[in-house]
Amino acid sequence: MRTLLLVIYLSFHFVSCNSSKNDEEKFFTAEQNDESVLLDSVVMNNQSELYKVSAKQLSQLLSLDKAYLIDCRKAEDFQFKRIPNAVFFDISDSKGNEEKIGKMNLNFTFYVYGSNDQDSEKLGEWLIKKGASNLYVLDGGFQAWEKANLPTNQ
Repeated sequence: MRTLLLVIYLSFHFVSCNSSKNDEEKFFTAEQNDESVLLDSVVMNNQSELYKVSAKQLSQLLSLDKAYLIDCRKAEDFQFKRIPNAVFFDISDSKGNEEKIGKMNLNFTFYVYGSNDQDSEKLGEWLIKKGASNLYVLDGGFQAWEKANLPTNQ
């Protein structure tokens, strides 16, 4: 039942996002994918929910929806290695982040990862306050992505 609800939600969300304006920032475009993705625990429940997902779940979710992938690690870590198509957000640069979020479509899905879950969740909470509603945090951060042997840019 949970899987069916997720598939229905993602299908509805995809249809609503297709009519959105194409932003200048990088985002993933949905492709057909027959695999279902079960979500992990809810991190917080405010106006929106912030979910934790595993690296494998994130790799599947990235192919399902128009989405932003946000890296909130240190700038030098981002420059050295990152998940392909990630956008860098410096969690200590609120002015720069305000400018970036102003160029993004808040109806898209946001996937956030960092060096630790606390930074990712902090950025996720900030994004919710700015109006984003579909947020997922990579459980275990970038290290979990690498441990799962998923692709990176170097």
